Amino acid sequence: MERWIWWALGLMGAAGAYLATRPFGALKGAVKLTSSTPAVGCTFWLSSGNDPQWQSAVSSFDFVTAKMLNGTKPMKSSESGPVIAAARAAGVPVHGWSYCNCRSPQEGAAEGAAAAQVALEMGAPAYWINAEHQWAGGYMGEAGAPDPLASMAALVQAFKERAPGVILVFNCTTSWISKRLRGLDEPIAALFDAYGPMLYSSGSEGGIKTLRKKWARGFGTAEAVGIPFCPMIGSGRMDKNGKYWTNLDSVIQVQREQPAQWITSWIAPKQADRLYAANNLNPSLAEFREVIS
Repeated sequence: MERWIWWALGLMGAAGAYLATRPFGALKGAVKLTSSTPAVGCTFWLSSGNDPQWQSAVSSFDFVTAKMLNGTKPMKSSESGPVIAAARAAGVPVHGWSYCNCRSPQEGAAEGAAAAQVALEMGAPAYWINAEHQWAGGYMGEAGAPDPLASMAALVQAFKERAPGVILVFNCTTSWISKRLRGLDEPIAALFDAYGPMLYSSGSEGGIKTLRKKWARGFGTAEAVGIPFCPMIGSGRMDKNGKYWTNLDSVIQVQREQPAQWITSWIAPKQADRLYAANNLNPSLAEFREVIS
């Protein structure tokens, strides 16, 4: 009897250690327990119409991310609700994301507090912060925050004070786009729990060379500050100009060389058929998930 008890306790301890560290240490609990490396997700701006196929295809993924806020303004339930409902029906963890302006520490703090409140209300295990030209400046005619690091630090502090148990992911402009951020990529990344830069690339073959360069740069930044690398890529869709937004085969190649812990694909409005439909260059994202994981 005594040996059985010790065996049972040992098994419980092993199971507890497994669950406590799965998946992947700092990112535990934010993706399916059945996920392997990398966990593959998809990030929606809007729900994509009434097509029932994308909703059922959500079950193929390890997590789904739904847009919840513009600054401090909530999205309409019709815009985010179907994504959340489809993921929850399939047992897929739901993350949230905000588009943030973050033009000053005061604005950043307000946006961080609003994001934290939403994250807690929806029970999100992870939340992605997306700040672009309004914050970084130097492109699209925007001056940007006078001190981008201070503004982002205020946003992160406000979020973490209110939702300390939620994984906070950087998903913003980097110095690749804004010269104003040169020298700040690592200090900004160090504010977050995970690093998820936008690694968009396009072209007739999906921008293989650009993706490789961006991936290496993002991987290096994450490694330098000691946080997980969780890039956002294009979905492999073809746009109206005949360009493919990401070559998924090249993603598989660079993942073998410099492994990310999560990869998420940007699902453009009305492009959710990429979850289940292949095109002339790329497999469906569901097929991609099976191959890369």
